[in-house]
Amino acid sequence: ITIDGGTFNINTADDSIHSNGNVVINNGKYTINSKDDGIHADGMVEIKNETLDITASEGIEATYVKITDGEITISASDDGINATNKSNSYETKVEINGGNITI
Repeated sequence: ITIDGGTFNINTADDSIHSNGNVVINNGKYTINSKDDGIHADGMVEIKNETLDITASEGIEATYVKITDGEITISASDDGINATNKSNSYETKVEINGGNITI
């Protein structure tokens, strides 16, 4: 899944944005309310220059989470940002390159 810009208000009972592969989000403003994961990928979640406001059980989950700049606010009842081995294609890690993140 690749999303380039836009303004989104997403309310779901399950994962709001989910991919069995990768999720790439470039620019934009996102308000996400989810009963499960706000953003989930088995492979990589890559976020660039976003304004994200996530309220979810888990905010962002993937094998590899890469954040480059942006304003991210996460309110999670479980993990805010979670790297867990769901794919052998990536190293399990969280990489943050700038931005403001509040969890």
